[in-house]
Amino acid sequence: MNAFPPLLDRLQALATEHGRFDPDRRPEQLADLVAVADRARAVCRDVLAVAEN
Repeated sequence: MNAFPPLLDRLQALATEHGRFDPDRRPEQLADLVAVADRARAVCRDVLAVAEN
């Protein structure tokens, strides 16, 4: 089992709940963070797929 996706899930939850964002831009800034976490999850899945083959 890969530890990175759950770690990324927890990081995203932590940032969502406690992150310090510009109040006027919070939705956009949070969306940027989620996009980066989603990309990291995809990279982890790709690396695991290659490693399993």
